[in-house]
Amino acid sequence: MWWEYLRDYFPLRLEKTVDLDPNNTYIFCVFPHGVLSAGAFTSFATDANNFNSLFPGLRPYLVTLAGHFITPFIRELSLALGKAVRASSEALVLLCAFAELRKATIR
Repeated sequence: MWWEYLRDYFPLRLEKTVDLDPNNTYIFCVFPHGVLSAGAFTSFATDANNFNSLFPGLRPYLVTLAGHFITPFIRELSLALGKAVRASSEALVLLCAFAELRKATIR
């Protein structure tokens, strides 16, 4: 898929160092992330780095600036993937409140 070309261009990889219980909630922090966070986006908003295989049962949500939802192309891409949420306390509380949503949040 196209995301694998993006992963290979930079190159990006996701390394698993420990098994995570899918019944718990996790917050992964990505630093440094750059302006568009290509590493975080490719690793967590797509499955180009095999997140689903490495961490079965977890569903990642990429927490990003509200400005990304007003930029036309980035807004449509983020909403179409269904894995990006606005960086606000309200959004994080909502993600943590519902068990089916609270799997892995990336900041």
